[in-house]
Amino acid sequence: MVTEVGLEDITTKFSSKKHFVSWLALCPNKKVSGGKVLSFKVGKGNKNLRGAFISASVGAAKVKGSYLQSFYYRIKSSADGKVAKMATEKK
Repeated sequence: MVTEVGLEDITTKFSSKKHFVSWLALCPNKKVSGGKVLSFKVGKGNKNLRGAFISASVGAAKVKGSYLQSFYYRIKSSADGKVAKMATEKK
């Protein structure tokens, strides 16, 4: 994380957690008009950090009895596996 973001404190570069997640492109760009979804894309973001967060979320979802595992399976029961993985990455 230090090599990608820098030695400065993350809180000085990003004013909130939402801005950091947006910079990583973990938040979807959902365009809705009249209640109809026109497009649903996820940006590319920082590939190195994004890959680290993806592998961390997959690993956290496999740890038995953890909060992130229950969160992952709760989202996966009502949505697709990709959506659950992205939600776990954000968490």
